[in-house]
Amino acid sequence: MTTAHIINTLCFILPCFALLLLAFKDRLRTPVFLHIAGAIFSYLLITFYGSGTYASYDAFPLKYLAIGLFTIILGAIIFDMVTGYRLGQGIFIVAIAKCHAEHVTLLSMYTFFLMNGRLPSFNTFDSSVIRIILTIVTFPLIYRFFQKFLRPALDYTASFSIWNQVWIIPICNNLLHNLLFSQNISSPNSMPDRFFYFIPPLWVILTFATYVLIMRMVVVVSENATLSEKLHISETISDSQYKQSEILQHQIEQTSRQRHDMRHHLLVIDSYIKTENIKELNDYIKEYLPSLYPPR
Repeated sequence: MTTAHIINTLCFILPCFALLLLAFKDRLRTPVFLHIAGAIFSYLLITFYGSGTYASYDAFPLKYLAIGLFTIILGAIIFDMVTGYRLGQGIFIVAIAKCHAEHVTLLSMYTFFLMNGRLPSFNTFDSSVIRIILTIVTFPLIYRFFQKFLRPALDYTASFSIWNQVWIIPICNNLLHNLLFSQNISSPNSMPDRFFYFIPPLWVILTFATYVLIMRMVVVVSENATLSEKLHISETISDSQYKQSEILQHQIEQTSRQRHDMRHHLLVIDSYIKTENIKELNDYIKEYLPSLYPPR
């Protein structure tokens, strides 16, 4: 493994770490140091091994795809350990960060090819200047994407189950990227087909346009779910208030009837008193008083 290979690999990894650190620095928590150190060491080891097999992609394409997938999952585990997000969310975030690094690599090789008529080698500094320039230019854009679209959508829908499925999209994008482009650019001696002249820029634009639409879709779906839940709660409260209103109305009507009956009885009693008809007064009271005050 040459010095150029090590530096090129670090140029691939470090922007991913920087992006995740800056976008989620307020979510960082104190993890178990040995676990994190071991996981990061394993991630770097697997990534360097994977980049070392890049030149032999044609001979072992499935192995390279498996290594790429494993690095995403391991990176997601590390990310979840230090931020507290769930695994599906971590896979989605790490896969997009890796997608950006892969696109920078692709565009640097693409630009070098257009300028020189040949592909650069990953074991040389041929395209390093182009890679650095592209990283500096695109990093604010991908950071803004994380801040404006990804992070709000993630925090707004953190408890929703939609993240159990959405992570599949960037994973498929990663696999398609390797299947479509790695065979064309893995070796400096390979000659890309005619589609290579215009597909890479379109692929990059389409990929991140898809991610933006996904984030908007996730937010809209979550907002609709929240509104539906609020509507259900509102309907439940409205039904409860309606039932309470019916009970209150019934009590008012019952009280009104009792008052009317009481006035009638008082008038009758008053008439007996005025006529000094004590016997009929006693009989009346014995007959109607229990109905006014029934025993409990």
